Amino acid sequence: MTALYELQLMPGARGVLGSVALRWTDPASHEPHETGLGISTDDLAPSFGDAAPRFRLASLVAAWAGALRHDPWAAGVSLRQIADEVRLLYPEMEADPDIAELVQLTAESARLSGR
Repeated sequence: MTALYELQLMPGARGVLGSVALRWTDPASHEPHETGLGISTDDLAPSFGDAAPRFRLASLVAAWAGALRHDPWAAGVSLRQIADEVRLLYPEMEADPDIAELVQLTAESARLSGR
């Protein structure tokens, strides 16, 4: 499962943003595990293009799903913009065959919808 949160920081904001706690049960041993991590402004990439490729992929897939459903939070992004960003991401992740398919699918959805 992936959870994405959009934060709008005040200009000049610095410091702790929050924390992440993960809990899971090992499917083989049935042993519970837990870990946590603090998140600060120092952990943020300066721009979307500078973020880790897997983060950008997760964000683009979420935006694509939202745009296809006409979710209000995705209203500011077009299917064409998403397709373009996926195409730009492809060279960094071309070893993953699913990315080539995602390039095709996002481009086709943009073409079919006209947006």
